[in-house]
Amino acid sequence: MPDLVKVIARLVMAETGQPPEHGATIRMLDRDPLADDLLASAEVQEEGRVELLFPLCNVSSWDSPGECDPDIIICLMDGERECARSRVYKDVDFSSRHSVTGQRQSLTIDIGEVALASDG
Repeated sequence: MPDLVKVIARLVMAETGQPPEHGATIRMLDRDPLADDLLASAEVQEEGRVELLFPLCNVSSWDSPGECDPDIIICLMDGERECARSRVYKDVDFSSRHSVTGQRQSLTIDIGEVALASDG
């Protein structure tokens, strides 16, 4: 079974400070040199809360082999069109290991409040 990562955030629209609409679709991408990779998607919950769950192995791709610390972006979608995005979170460390046993820990990262800026 692959190691799973959970990213938790509270989303707000940069222009208004209000959360996106409940049920809106969010995608989390790994920003790569040639093409951004989809890591996870989810729906916005109450008060802009979102939880994105994905297998850690999704971080490595053909244009970034061996990558462990992705640059992530959270995007608000309108159907297939991206209508707002977060800043880039550089080198997010998903490779946490227990300091004594060296075993990979179940990993949940709370990145706190995330402002989404519209592209227009």
